[in-house]
Amino acid sequence: MGYYYGSLVFEIIIFLMILGRLTSMVVRLKKGRLNKKWWLLVGILLPLLAISMVYFLYLPLLDLPYALKGETEVVEGTVSDVYFPGGNNGFVLEGEEYRRNPWTFDPEPGEMYRLYYLPNSHYVVKFERASE
Repeated sequence: MGYYYGSLVFEIIIFLMILGRLTSMVVRLKKGRLNKKWWLLVGILLPLLAISMVYFLYLPLLDLPYALKGETEVVEGTVSDVYFPGGNNGFVLEGEEYRRNPWTFDPEPGEMYRLYYLPNSHYVVKFERASE
């Protein structure tokens, strides 16, 4: 669970830094201190920031009450795909994508697992190999 909390804090810090820089840029643009071409960058960054905020910040924040209470959902199935570590450290189990801590859980494609995960972000809190 520590990886979940650490990721959440890191993502909040990064989001606040980007939001602060973007806000500063908009203020300087409105005051005429920056070239108007920078509005293009602002126009590109705002949708990207909104999309990444939903996926990397909003969904994990929705899981915070579940994480604090230790409430998880359970699923059992076969892993079909494992993504390269980085980003969301994802893998696919029975057609659903889940997040993981890459240092404690390295799922093997074709293996069966029982996962205990947070319901919104699909972050795996606990796992165990399942017998067929």
